[in-house]
Amino acid sequence: MMLSADEVYRPMRNAVREAAHQLRSLAGSPYPLIVVLANPMGFFIDLNIDRLVEAMYGNPGWVGGFNPDEGRVENLRFEYGRDGRLRNDHPYISAVAILHERELARDTSIAGSPSGSRAANRSTTQVSMR
Repeated sequence: MMLSADEVYRPMRNAVREAAHQLRSLAGSPYPLIVVLANPMGFFIDLNIDRLVEAMYGNPGWVGGFNPDEGRVENLRFEYGRDGRLRNDHPYISAVAILHERELARDTSIAGSPSGSRAANRSTTQVSMR
């Protein structure tokens, strides 16, 4: 199955926009305003740090100038492209975090973690926006 960029990034972009809208009234607050994303229903969303950064900063892509004399692309480099407005749309948001359950196999390698506790199976990843 192949997904379009819109199908991959739209759920995260919409979730951040909706949460930011809910937090807008607290924009002058002295406290950090953090958006927390989660997928408790297990929908098919690639909710990880790489996709979140791409959703916030723009669709990933490779760009470079084409040299017609040589017949090749020169200075090929990675850039975040269009649709990356989230980084500037909501300047009052301090961070975006992802809440997800760890795989049980990881728990066995973490010393002292109670494998039966759901709270111990939660972890967060944070992307700073400032």
